[in-house]
Amino acid sequence: MGEQASASLDRPLGTAIGSLTHDRRATMLFVSALGLLAAAGIALLLPKIPNPPLVSLRARLAPLGDRRIGLTLLTTLLLFTGLYTVYSYITEGLDRATGGSGTTLAILLFVWGVASTIGTLGSGNLVDRIGSRPIINVALVVLALDFALLPWSSARLGTAVVALVVWGLCGWGFLTPQTPRLIGAMPAAAPMLSGLNSATVYVGVSLAPLLGQAGMAWSGAHWLGLISTVLIVLALIAAETAHNVIRRHNAHHAPTPHAEPVPAS
Repeated sequence: MGEQASASLDRPLGTAIGSLTHDRRATMLFVSALGLLAAAGIALLLPKIPNPPLVSLRARLAPLGDRRIGLTLLTTLLLFTGLYTVYSYITEGLDRATGGSGTTLAILLFVWGVASTIGTLGSGNLVDRIGSRPIINVALVVLALDFALLPWSSARLGTAVVALVVWGLCGWGFLTPQTPRLIGAMPAAAPMLSGLNSATVYVGVSLAPLLGQAGMAWSGAHWLGLISTVLIVLALIAAETAHNVIRRHNAHHAPTPHAEPVPAS
């Protein structure tokens, strides 16, 4: 969860530094300095812990053969590919709202980062109260609407702020309920499934620029939200399919109650 929150706040700082110094190398130096500081803190402050047993790559990927896990991870992949199709080219996508100002863009990304952190932390409490499915479905429906309107909402600063807040809250708020859905489907593989879900996010983040580049050539940065909307709707379909597959599996494998013995008369 901490990794998700920090990932939501790193780009605003980098954007601000690059804008103020007019030199992207300053951003790289800043990130390198933070990395060295983090490494020193880990070495000096964290206790040593034993390494867990080695697990082969085949064993790590084995859960992907289960439809429940595959469909749930497909939901994550589709969503984050969609979200980062826009995010990868957000400078161009928000140029009408920012007027080309790097400082304004940094502020917008900071707002997005704060909303993302709130979404990550707040969705955990909601999962405990109402379960994963309502949060996942509502987040995906709201995101689909948000991105469908993005070609127009990104044109003005005020509406762009609203779009980014909704994006941050729902986009990262979606990820937290995915974990209990995965673990509930296959409890024995909980640590591995959590790692696979995180890896799937980064696969989507890596694929998104390629899709975004194709979209830029086809329609321009301002219309990338419509491409993302298609992926988000597909993610909603995958999420509901995963829910139904998990429900049917649980019903099929539920323990059969034994009949009570009839006492002798």
